[in-house]
Amino acid sequence: MNESRPDAVKGKDVTGIAVCFFCHDGKGNFLIQKRGMQVRTHAGTWDVGGGAIEYGELIEDALRREVQEEYGTEPLSHTLLGHREYVHATSGHRIMFDHLVLVDPTRVSIGEPDKVEEIRWSTLDDIPHPHFPQLDTAIAQWRDVLTSINAHA
Repeated sequence: MNESRPDAVKGKDVTGIAVCFFCHDGKGNFLIQKRGMQVRTHAGTWDVGGGAIEYGELIEDALRREVQEEYGTEPLSHTLLGHREYVHATSGHRIMFDHLVLVDPTRVSIGEPDKVEEIRWSTLDDIPHPHFPQLDTAIAQWRDVLTSINAHA
């Protein structure tokens, strides 16, 4: 964190930097998760995976670690889509590095049951509500690339 502010909260007092991942099966289906009741914000909403990049950690290493932690599997391949940024009154300031990640659907499981209540496969148009506040923004930003997965299914 910030050595001069050891009490600083990521995203609130300092900018939070994270990876976000649209895991897919190569057939047009995306892995989504329902946030558990014990998470800090937006419990019970549906989202894709993501997590903080630790100090000194490379983005690609954070991506691999987070996919393993959340879904118990390794990425088969991944592509950086780009970044997005948002500032929110309660969630704070975040910079997200969004990725498209191919995973083996037979190897996926809930890796963090204290943070994730449920996982399921869904098309982009069938993600249940309520959505995590930034999910629709991310889908809109990357829709062309994400829907190209559906075109090859």
